[in-house]
Amino acid sequence: MGNSAFIRFIRTGQVMPLEVVTATAENREHYLKPFAGSATVECLCAHPPIPMTVAHRRVGTESWYLCPASATEKHRHAEWCPLHLGAGNDSADNLDAPPAVTVEDNRTIIRGSFTRTWAEAKPGAKADAERSETGSSKASARSGLAVLLWALWSQAQLNTWKPVFLGKRFYGSIRGRLLSGAQRVTVESGRSNWSLADDLHIPPAWSAKDQVQKTACAQFEAMLHAKLSHHQVLFLAGQFRKIDETDADGGRMIYLSHFRHGLWLPPGLAQRLEKATSQWAGGLAGEEGEHRFVLARVRAKKGPVASDVMPNIECLDIAMERFSQEWIPLDSEHERRVCDLLVAEGREFAKPFTQANRKDWISGLCLKLGVVPDFVLTDRKPAVFMEVLGRMNEPDYQVRTAEKMAIYQKTGRPVWTWDVLQTDMIPELP
Repeated sequence: MGNSAFIRFIRTGQVMPLEVVTATAENREHYLKPFAGSATVECLCAHPPIPMTVAHRRVGTESWYLCPASATEKHRHAEWCPLHLGAGNDSADNLDAPPAVTVEDNRTIIRGSFTRTWAEAKPGAKADAERSETGSSKASARSGLAVLLWALWSQAQLNTWKPVFLGKRFYGSIRGRLLSGAQRVTVESGRSNWSLADDLHIPPAWSAKDQVQKTACAQFEAMLHAKLSHHQVLFLAGQFRKIDETDADGGRMIYLSHFRHGLWLPPGLAQRLEKATSQWAGGLAGEEGEHRFVLARVRAKKGPVASDVMPNIECLDIAMERFSQEWIPLDSEHERRVCDLLVAEGREFAKPFTQANRKDWISGLCLKLGVVPDFVLTDRKPAVFMEVLGRMNEPDYQVRTAEKMAIYQKTGRPVWTWDVLQTDMIPELP
């Protein structure tokens, strides 16, 4: 076979040149679509062959592509293979636009530009998604941290709701769920990988009247101080509390609930976060009573570190997402209204993400159909896909919506829609 890359379709045994299979969108659909699923293809550039997954996505147009089926074997590709992961080529898993996420059984693998080395971390550097967003992808582009937060939320199963959960989701409970979910999220950078649980830190609930909580917070701060003092790069997460005005350096200080020390945002990072939240009610500062959650990559700022004082904490990157009062993720105010109505009426539902969903029947169904709805109503059989149509005055949005509706009609999938430009009243729920 020389230095030509070949793949084998396991079910049929057929061997095809990789360059032929991936030459055009039509070729991808013709050759890959029948084998959609995990570990259905093998790359023959090495022995034994390297398992590959045929994945499916819809971003404006449909696409079928190859991605790693195994985190432990993905680096075995021969150097001449287009799927080889070499120095400076960590994105070679996929010949088109490689996904940042791979889901294997009960864990999620996030590949991105995360580093654990203080000297290599550049404050405020643009994320891969931000660098690559163009045209129709701008609306859906998210930073690696946002995708990581989705994976964490999904593995913690906090994007699903049942009436029995009412009153049981508060900061302390979701903190425990998130820390548990982090054990099922793996972060990869180059040839190194580690569990998110090793680097994720969420401050425990604090109360001036509860000595046990005060002691737990003191222990948390001591642990965080030690790691920052040793120049470790960490993930720090928590509920958003407030943000200060711009300082003399053009940066801003952001604060989390239950954590008394601020996180400094460099000027570029502060501006990007402000831009990303500009469409929200209240902007970056938010509104009183609103739930927001922050995930940041942090390190100690340059300078001497005193043994008894928390180092100044600098954000390398940050993601902030909005949530309902029940901690269901939201993309718009209209979604909030629908979410609140579903909870008030005692319905069961899920909020799938466009990436990083844990492996379950909902994500499997979305993958099979090639669509991701805003909500899935799970107390009806068959489950009802729910679409909150918020931008039907935009041509690209209309095209994507028409594509999704055609899929629903073709597959007979029940769908509920609300065109917010046609009526301000939420249609009757199924």
